[in-house]
Amino acid sequence: MSNAQVPRYLTLVFIIEVSLGVLLLLITGNWITLLVIAFILGGLATLGLGLARVGMLDQQWFANRDTQVNKQMNSMTVSGVKINLGGSFPMTEPVNLSFEKNESLTAIQVEVQIGTLRVIGQPGLEKIQVTGQKQVSSRDAMAARLELDNLQVTSEQVGGILKIYAGSKERFNFAIGRSNRIDLDVLVPLTLAGTYITQSGDITLRGLEADTIGRSNLGSLIVENFGAGRNLNLTTQSGNITVQQIAAGKVEANTNLGRIELVGIGAEELHLESSAGSVRARGVNCGIYRAKTNAGSVELYNSTCDGPVELRTNLGRVYAAGITAPNFILTTDAGTVYYLGSSPRLNSEARSNLGTVELHFPGGAVFQLEATSNVGTVSLGLPPATVYSQNRNHFNGVFGMGGPLIRAGSNLGTVSVGL
Repeated sequence: MSNAQVPRYLTLVFIIEVSLGVLLLLITGNWITLLVIAFILGGLATLGLGLARVGMLDQQWFANRDTQVNKQMNSMTVSGVKINLGGSFPMTEPVNLSFEKNESLTAIQVEVQIGTLRVIGQPGLEKIQVTGQKQVSSRDAMAARLELDNLQVTSEQVGGILKIYAGSKERFNFAIGRSNRIDLDVLVPLTLAGTYITQSGDITLRGLEADTIGRSNLGSLIVENFGAGRNLNLTTQSGNITVQQIAAGKVEANTNLGRIELVGIGAEELHLESSAGSVRARGVNCGIYRAKTNAGSVELYNSTCDGPVELRTNLGRVYAAGITAPNFILTTDAGTVYYLGSSPRLNSEARSNLGTVELHFPGGAVFQLEATSNVGTVSLGLPPATVYSQNRNHFNGVFGMGGPLIRAGSNLGTVSVGL
């Protein structure tokens, strides 16, 4: 390797190092992973530079099958990682497959390596239909043809599960720049249970009436018109989750980096969690509702729940308006807490470490209240029937004939309770 190539080599290694580190960080959510990858690849870069300086790496080595570089550095493959920075030759090929529905088939699993996946349930469907398109981009027509042939759609039935895979033969297709991809549309019987996975790409699920799992490492999930009281489990490492117009059993939605939004939801249980993003729902009718985020707002509007409503965040506001529920738990470490809804029938809690707490109940509400602000005031917008103790930053008393206990508090902020 000549001295002029050394900076290019170091730049390439740096790009791979940062990209792999960020990818594994998003997948695992562990910062230690990023540090370990940086340390290992940094050591490899130093070793490679040392070998190049003593002449152990010549031009032929650098151009072997694991490192194919064109003169413009537009397309390169290094140990399965493709560098494609533009100016490449694009090529596409259609996908059109069908699979007979047999008596032993009880579920389907579709995995797309890189690309979008759209699944639509249809009644009375006798064949599972898979259509879509392969897309590649390389330095010339011959290389693009080879990469297109490397993308495949394979299938096998294991027991009662039909497994479909769409991606590269090596099952590793990480690219910096343009990625080879397969976009699929899948028509399935609406009552066929399914697991749908993308490593990098969005998933859309529509018109299904069976237990369904959706997984994406890098991509958003959209669910529409899901019904028949079946269970729904959605997870993405980095992406948004949107659910609308469903009638489900138990719904679980989790994202590490993204928001969760629900509209027009009927479910027995809702468990929603985002590590960094907001959780917002409107028009919910459910048994149990639990929503949590580490950094972001948690909001619930115009909803009725037969069981408890729990809204929690570490950093952000908690907002619940137009709520009917037997009890609530509303907490935030830093942000405001707002509640407007029915008077609870069971013990409830509203608390903020750093922010105001504001509760509004209908006239004639009956409950016992313990309200405290360490640095702030406690104010009442409705008259108590009995006062046990009261000062500017504390109240303990009963409204109406008494009832469940509501604890409201803020370490640094005001607490107000009224109509």
